[in-house]
Amino acid sequence: MKVAALYDVHGNLPALEAVMADQRFADADVIVSGGDLVMGPLPAECLDLLEADGRVGFLSGNGDREARELDQDGDLGEAARWCSERLGSERLARVERWPATIELELPGLGAVLFFHATPTSDLSILTRATPEAD
Repeated sequence: MKVAALYDVHGNLPALEAVMADQRFADADVIVSGGDLVMGPLPAECLDLLEADGRVGFLSGNGDREARELDQDGDLGEAARWCSERLGSERLARVERWPATIELELPGLGAVLFFHATPTSDLSILTRATPEAD
């Protein structure tokens, strides 16, 4: 089984179309959309194109979550609201159902876990506990 892992499209339809035109993408049996698909200039078009493909499993990334939750302020919040409006309620409902992880059993590799940033968080920022000064 051939898997194509596609991450961080960020609503960039021309880039997505270029990737999809690549023969290696066409040869994939399964496509994992690894998050941050819909936070960008053409969110609905990117989602529609991948959903129409039929081979795609979708993961949620922090950008996808932000477009659903709309709890950010400033420029990020404004961008999230803009993307959310373009997606509409039906697409957002589908995005809401995307899991944090997908596990595939791959010949020669065994179980392979796909996720956006970490298996338990869609953010790659790690918070370290710092000892308090005495």
